[in-house]
Amino acid sequence: MSSFKDILQSGNMLLGMVFLAGFFTLGFTQNNVSPGLVAYFQFFCVTVPLAILIFGNNNVWDYESDRQNPRKNRGLLGDVLDKKHHAFVNRLSFASAILLLASSLLTLNLQNLFLMACIVFLSYFYSAEPIRLKTKPPLDSLSNGLGFLLLFLIGYSYGSSIFTVPLKWVAYSFCICGFHSFSTALDYGPDKKAGHNTFAVRFGKRAAVAFALFMVIPTFLLFDMSLATRITMAFWAACLIAVLARPTDKVFRAVFLLICSSVVLLYLFLSLF
Repeated sequence: MSSFKDILQSGNMLLGMVFLAGFFTLGFTQNNVSPGLVAYFQFFCVTVPLAILIFGNNNVWDYESDRQNPRKNRGLLGDVLDKKHHAFVNRLSFASAILLLASSLLTLNLQNLFLMACIVFLSYFYSAEPIRLKTKPPLDSLSNGLGFLLLFLIGYSYGSSIFTVPLKWVAYSFCICGFHSFSTALDYGPDKKAGHNTFAVRFGKRAAVAFALFMVIPTFLLFDMSLATRITMAFWAACLIAVLARPTDKVFRAVFLLICSSVVLLYLFLSLF
């Protein structure tokens, strides 16, 4: 039990679970469908097992850079996963992949199964060799946006064909690409020392922020959205501009927390009202 507790507290596992659950739920609630046992089971699978597959697997492969990263010892922002747990995490990741695919088989929905197979593949090889997408910018950021879209579409597939999804959700996935590029700047120093070729290491910290702005502003200008969403996106843009003006580590960390908090608040507001 203590091993599992240590795993849950490592990396960005707990924060990641919140966002994974939110993305799936956003897709599911776009259609007027009542959740059944299968939907609840899949909700669990894309929250805990998927988090283990993504973040647990990443914590194993990034062990050396995480040890040099002062950010990886700050509770919610993630602790370093002790090496003694790596073999256990590898086994959990395999079991998680099986559970995720099983949850899709139970839906008897080919679109759901195809999307889940894609997200399992993407989640594992984002960190793992021989593909390790996270060291191949800009594929590292693009794969994060694609992961959001796949998870949203898995939820959406319960009530409609994925080919009917409004285009704005595809645009939002590009915003996720931008936020990922921004997040790589937080670990710029440790990643560079460890030889991890992330977006920020390859193109620079300012370029990572500029790319995020380039993803957010067109979505803000071109697509219809609720007033709350528009205000939140304007806040994101202001935060990113502030980082460009003062690109210190302290400002990067503060903006990261502000953006994450605003996403959670927006989701709660839209869910309630």
